[in-house]
Amino acid sequence: MHTSEFEKFLLRENKNTYPCKFKKPEDFMFIRPNEKLKHIPSFLRKLIVKPTNFYFLKFASSKVKSNETILDAGAGDCVLKEFFQHAKYISCDLKLAKTEYKYGDIDIFCDLTQLSRHIKHVDNIICWAVLEHCKEPGAVIEQFSKILKKGGNLFICVPFIHPLHQEPDDYFRFTKYGIKHLLEKNNFKVNSLVPRGGVFQLFISNLTYMADLMPKLLKYLFYIILIAPLMIITNKLDNIDKKKLNTIGYIVYAKKI
Repeated sequence: MHTSEFEKFLLRENKNTYPCKFKKPEDFMFIRPNEKLKHIPSFLRKLIVKPTNFYFLKFASSKVKSNETILDAGAGDCVLKEFFQHAKYISCDLKLAKTEYKYGDIDIFCDLTQLSRHIKHVDNIICWAVLEHCKEPGAVIEQFSKILKKGGNLFICVPFIHPLHQEPDDYFRFTKYGIKHLLEKNNFKVNSLVPRGGVFQLFISNLTYMADLMPKLLKYLFYIILIAPLMIITNKLDNIDKKKLNTIGYIVYAKKI
């Protein structure tokens, strides 16, 4: 079986040499004041985080050289900047009226379908949980292809089974075949396409959304009594789900050809 670069990175337990304030997965998962799990004690956080995102971002950081540019397409509050302190980080977003993000650090305000009008060339692009909010995701990836250098890296995170969010600007969900098609159609070669957990992780994710409907105290007890213990079990059980047909989403590493 072919092992992707990201999977090799995980197997090596590669420790990124670039500086980043997020040392552990739980550091990255609880950075925003409105994070859904903010009331959960720190000793439980290690049990309920999903570290795949964290390690993929560390992997992305390791692929970007210190003299290169990286465009954060749909940067929001620029939290990913911490992973690319060693490179020239450029942020881009289209400010939306209803959002929890602060846009003070955005370098370029524009629609991603008009990206090439504002920037001509970059070495790397990261697009994290953004394409589902674009009315024309294919046109956005076409823009990425226009401005990304040949051999440049593209890092993407997209949802598959995920609740509506940032409404009404939530338009799409992606199968692994759909996102792969859009990339290959626009001169990208997909190197790694990894599910963000399987059916057991999805089960836990759905429980957290149920908890969101509860009052603060009941939510706290729900996590301590039910979710945290189950998370210990499902983290192991998720390895049984080899195909991971039911997944929260996908993380993708592709190169411009």
